[in-house]
Amino acid sequence: MINRFSFSFNGYNQYDGNKEYIAEFTDLGRLNILIGKNNAGKSTALNAVESVFNDDSDLNKFEKKLIISVHANYIKNSEWRNYVKEFEINSTSETIVDIVLKNTDGETGTFCNDEPVKLDAEHWYQKIKLRRLSADRDVFKELDTEYVFGKDLCLSRNGNGATTLIQRTLNLTSKNPSKIKNDLLKELNKIVMPDTEFIDITTRKHDTSDGDLKDRWEIFLTEDGKDPYALSNYGSGMKTVILVLLNLIIMPNEIDTPKNNIIFQFEELENNLHPSMQRRLIDYVYRYAVENECCIFITTHSSVPINMFYGKKDVRIYHICKEEKTTKISKIESSDEERNILDDLGMKASDILQSNGIIWVEGPSDRIYLEKWLSIYTKNKDLKFIEGKDYQYMYYGGRLLSHYTVNEELANLINILTINRNAAILIDSDKRKEDDDINDTKKRIGKEFRDNNGLVWITDGKEIENYLTYTLLNDTFSDSIPNSIFNKYMPFDEFIKKHTNEESKKCFKSGKVTFSHMVCEKMNDSNWIEPDLKLNTKIEELYNKIKTWNSN
Repeated sequence: MINRFSFSFNGYNQYDGNKEYIAEFTDLGRLNILIGKNNAGKSTALNAVESVFNDDSDLNKFEKKLIISVHANYIKNSEWRNYVKEFEINSTSETIVDIVLKNTDGETGTFCNDEPVKLDAEHWYQKIKLRRLSADRDVFKELDTEYVFGKDLCLSRNGNGATTLIQRTLNLTSKNPSKIKNDLLKELNKIVMPDTEFIDITTRKHDTSDGDLKDRWEIFLTEDGKDPYALSNYGSGMKTVILVLLNLIIMPNEIDTPKNNIIFQFEELENNLHPSMQRRLIDYVYRYAVENECCIFITTHSSVPINMFYGKKDVRIYHICKEEKTTKISKIESSDEERNILDDLGMKASDILQSNGIIWVEGPSDRIYLEKWLSIYTKNKDLKFIEGKDYQYMYYGGRLLSHYTVNEELANLINILTINRNAAILIDSDKRKEDDDINDTKKRIGKEFRDNNGLVWITDGKEIENYLTYTLLNDTFSDSIPNSIFNKYMPFDEFIKKHTNEESKKCFKSGKVTFSHMVCEKMNDSNWIEPDLKLNTKIEELYNKIKTWNSN
C-alpha cells in the first residue's frame, strides 16, 4: 500500500516567488482536500505531485528542492520504526540521491547498500501510479478506433476515452463486463440515490440516420420502467460521477496496478453538482480512499468538504492562497483556520448549511465521540445516516453558548433556528456532584430547544469525556484503572493527571481531538457504554431525531 508520506518542494512555477519558502503537504492523509480561490495555485500543487509520480515524471521542474518523507510507523523493520525516511531527489540526475532516517530527536541513521529498508523504500517509490481528472472534463461520443493503444484502453484526464472504455469493457471477450454492469452500476447508485436509481448502463452506436454522429458510440443509462437515456442528456454533473467511478473502479485493472498503489487527483468535483450530490460523491471518494488505503487529492473552492471533513480521521485540509508574491500551502488544524478559509472563499453562512439537520456541539472532539457512538449504535440497523448529507455539525464554542437562542422574541441573541429549523444540541452539564444545578444559560437553551421540537442532551456527568468507560480507557492505554476511581462528576483532566499512566497523560496533553481519535480507535460494542450513564438511551434519541429530519 501507499505509505504515509509528506511532500515538500521549492522553486516550482507559482511557488517560486519566495526563494526561502518551502511548500509542504505535511503528513498526507487518505483524502487530501486542497481549498482556495480560482487561480490560487491548487492545480499547480497537483502538478508538482504529478511531476514526481506519473510515468513521464519531469523532476527538472523543481529548481530548488524536492523531499518526500515516508512515515516510519509504516516501515516493517522494527529497528527503524521510530524514524522518518526522507527521499531527497536530485533534479538533474532524476535519481534518489539520499535516503536518511530521522527520529523525533533529530538523530539520523544511514543505510548500507544491502539494507532491506532502503530496498523497500525504492520499491514503494517506483510502484506508485497516478490518475488525474481535470476540472475541464466531459464525456464524448467516440469512434471505435479512438483511445485504444494495443490491448490497453485509455482514459484521459479530460474524459476522452470514457465511452470507449465502457463500450470495450462490455463487448470484448478479453474484458469483464460485470465490472460495468455490476460493480460500476452498484457504486453509481450509492451516489445518485435516493434522487434516482439506474438498472442498466450500456453503450449504443449511432447509425446513418444520426448524420455527423455516424458510427460514434454513446453511453446510455436506464432507470426502472423507462427507456435507455443518453448520458449527454443528463448534464455535466452526472458525467463527473461516471468519470470518477471509471478512474476508481475500472482503470486500476487497465493499468494493472493495485488500488492502494495509485494516487488519484480530482479537480473541482463540485462543478455543476447539487450540494446533496456533492456530499454523496465526496463522501464516496473518502470511503474509497480509507477502505483501499490509497491517497486521493481533491481541489475545490466549495465549502461543502470543509463542513463534511474538518477534524475527521484520515483527512487533511490544506488552504492554498497567494501571499507575499508567492503561493503558500497551509495545513488546517484549528477552527479559526477553518473560518479563515471560508472568509477567503467569500462564503456566507447560508451557503454552507445544506443538510437536513444540525447537531450543535461545543468542539471537534465532541463530534468525534458522537460519530463513533452513532456508528456502533447503527451497526446492525438497516437505516443509517451520513454526516454532511443527512445531518451536519456546528460548533458553538463553550461560553459562546450564552449568545444563542431558539426564541424569536429574543432579538439581542443569535437565533439557531434561522440557520436550520432542525436542530439538536449537546451540552456539558459541568456538574461536580449529583445535586449540583446547571447554570441559567443551559437551562434556558434546554427549555427553548424542547419548546421548539428540538433535541437537547445535557450530559449525565460533568462533560462528554465522562461517558468514556474505564474498560475503554484501559484498552486504549494498556492501563489498570480501578473502576471505583472513575466517577462521572470528576473533571476529566484531573482524572487523567492523577490516575492514568504517562501514555494517556501525554496523549491528553496533545489535545482533545488527538485524544478522542486514539480512544475511538479502540472503542467497540463491548466497551463503549456503562449502563449507569444512560449513553445508549441518549444515542437512541439522537438517532431517532435524525431519522425524523430525514423522513418524507
